[in-house]
Amino acid sequence: MRTKRYESFTLEGFEMTRAKLYIGGEWVSATAGNFFESRNPSDGSLIATLQEATSPDLDLAVAAANGVNKFLRESTVEVRASWCEAVANKIEASAELLADAMAKEQ
Repeated sequence: MRTKRYESFTLEGFEMTRAKLYIGGEWVSATAGNFFESRNPSDGSLIATLQEATSPDLDLAVAAANGVNKFLRESTVEVRASWCEAVANKIEASAELLADAMAKEQ
């Protein structure tokens, strides 16, 4: 069962997000349970509250990446290329949203 990648709630008319970490193909909570705020540098407004990854989270992510390594090595170039194309299509479909988020955070 997949977990939600974020918890979203509304506070005084603004949607706030608490993003999770993406490790091993799932959205998971950080092991330490700490958060940090991402703010728009131009006006100081809160963009999102994000989970703070620590060394144990990094260890989990590296272990997950190593676990998929054999599978990737045994996949054909065509299969890997199709995955890259699928990711590119998702990015293109979300380009406006991604550009807006990046502009706010920079």
